[in-house]
Amino acid sequence: VSAINVNTGKIEWQYTSNYMMMGGVLATASNLVFTGEFNGNFMAFDAKTGEKLWSYHLGIGVCTPPITYRVKGVQYIAVGASGCHQSETIMKAEGRPTFGDTSAIFALPDRE
Repeated sequence: VSAINVNTGKIEWQYTSNYMMMGGVLATASNLVFTGEFNGNFMAFDAKTGEKLWSYHLGIGVCTPPITYRVKGVQYIAVGASGCHQSETIMKAEGRPTFGDTSAIFALPDRE
């Protein structure tokens, strides 16, 4: 994941994973960036600094893009984790399942 300053074209920060990352990236107006990895980790980063703020292991590869929505003033992030066709060799070598059915929804705290 690379965060690029659109005014200068320079890379502000990067996150390098040991796994391919194909699920997409979601940035919020509250300066959070969400993405997932083949190994099942779903993560949140500070959009300005790149600091990893949070991670949750979904047990199966995250190869779908996260979405956000708001209900009654609460913002939610939802993501599916069902494994990744390209990760079959990697997951088998680590003794992890290749495919599954996981949907996760997280409520975001207020960030002022």
